[in-house]
Amino acid sequence: MSMVLSRSLTRILVVVASALVLVAVARADIVKLKDGRKLEGEIIEESSLEVKLKMRFGTQSFPRSEIASIERKKTDAQELEERKNALREGDADGRFQLMRWAERQGLRREAKELLNEVLRLDPDHAGAREANGQKKVDGKWIDAAEADVLLAGREEDALRAKGYVLHEGQWRSPEEMQKIRLGFVLHDDVWVTPEEKELLDKGYVKYKNRWVTLDDRTMLARGYDRYQGEWKKKEEMLALRTDWSTAWEALTPHYLIRTNINEEYCDEIAAIMEKAFVEYLKVVGREPTDVDIRGKKKSAPQRMPVYIFASEEEYSDWCRNNRMENNVGLDGFYNARKNLLASWSGNNLEFSRRFVVGLGIWQYYFNSVGNGLPSWFSEGIAGYFTGSFWDGTDLRVGVADRAQIDFAEKLNDQGKLFTWNQLITDDLFEVIERGDFKRFAAQSYVLTYYLVKGADPATKAKFQEFLDRVKRHPFVMGNVDILAADMLRDLFGGRDGVEQLGRQALKWTLTIGEENLHAFPKRLGDEE
Repeated sequence: MSMVLSRSLTRILVVVASALVLVAVARADIVKLKDGRKLEGEIIEESSLEVKLKMRFGTQSFPRSEIASIERKKTDAQELEERKNALREGDADGRFQLMRWAERQGLRREAKELLNEVLRLDPDHAGAREANGQKKVDGKWIDAAEADVLLAGREEDALRAKGYVLHEGQWRSPEEMQKIRLGFVLHDDVWVTPEEKELLDKGYVKYKNRWVTLDDRTMLARGYDRYQGEWKKKEEMLALRTDWSTAWEALTPHYLIRTNINEEYCDEIAAIMEKAFVEYLKVVGREPTDVDIRGKKKSAPQRMPVYIFASEEEYSDWCRNNRMENNVGLDGFYNARKNLLASWSGNNLEFSRRFVVGLGIWQYYFNSVGNGLPSWFSEGIAGYFTGSFWDGTDLRVGVADRAQIDFAEKLNDQGKLFTWNQLITDDLFEVIERGDFKRFAAQSYVLTYYLVKGADPATKAKFQEFLDRVKRHPFVMGNVDILAADMLRDLFGGRDGVEQLGRQALKWTLTIGEENLHAFPKRLGDEE
């Protein structure tokens, strides 16, 4: 019984082996018949009388008398052998390409032999190593799966070193995590607020900083605007929008802009303030957040409101109606409690543009740090940002203000400058009450402009340390100026050091070339 089984098994193995050989050496013969037909298959049997052809869909015999010609093609194995014999000795790349060809023909055993030949000739052949399931790590070829694990770990370490955090399966940069903490979400690879994403998902689009439907955008583009559910022509809307209660509004990622001047100006201020936001970040060093610099929770940042009234009268009436009478008579103000920046134009759009950019640094600082600033630096940095140019696309800040520098020079010539120690301890409100604001503003501008723009690296490093201390200190209302002055003296060598710093600041600013000074326009009707 065992003998019978053994013989049967032997016959089965012989049949299987024969089939494998047939697969490897199968021909692709072409038989052309006299009637014009062309048949492709494998000639499995032939005689002087007929030819038997095995085709894809069966086997058929054809009399020799009906056959016009027979084209016998090489087998894949024969083609492989010919190509291999044509290769130069030691040609690793040639054998690698031939290995790829063998794989495509299904000649797996021959392909493996060729792969081994390539690695024998060139052990560092990248293509052959990768085909062999390996990757190169630290100059060594190792198993690809092992390499993937090792490289993934290194990539994670590198990302963590750069401050990246794994959040919901995605590595996020510090900037992206800040957006997430502020409540922003991704929509088509763009960070938007949850409210904006909801609108986008509903098919809304943004048109001139307003969220509208596609149909509404068409009407707006034609010059119409919707008011209380009705479409009105531009002329009608102009009459309505000049009333503050129905003024134009523009929403940006960080600001709510409101003005009754005109729609174009509203959109322009929206673009300017977003550009200014980037410049503020360079000075302050952190974006608005719901945690202050000492880690204490504060109110979550919302869009920062900026109001610009068309006239001083409208601005003053609004101040009185909203219990802000102390701001009447000013060019504008920033109210930290209401987080509101307000100003008026009075037909001088350039002045109001620069004014809101200047005061905007106070709004930004309060929202990002949540702390007070010493009066001299508060006034000086506002002056620094007020020196700005807008060309319709880009915002340039920190342009030297001729009027401030000339006035400081005049005070110096007359011997009427504050001592620099008095400047850094003075309280802004006391300065205003004494009628010394113009002198205080010019001197504060000179010191700030020098520290931000002109100081040497060592002085700038000390100044940065001063700002970091100010940002971290839990000031109590009323003691900011005195404590901050002590911090500045501590870093710059006491009272004498502060006086020397002030003299150096004045000396440097007075050497700014004429071509770099700019005479910014004042309000229409303002006196020098």
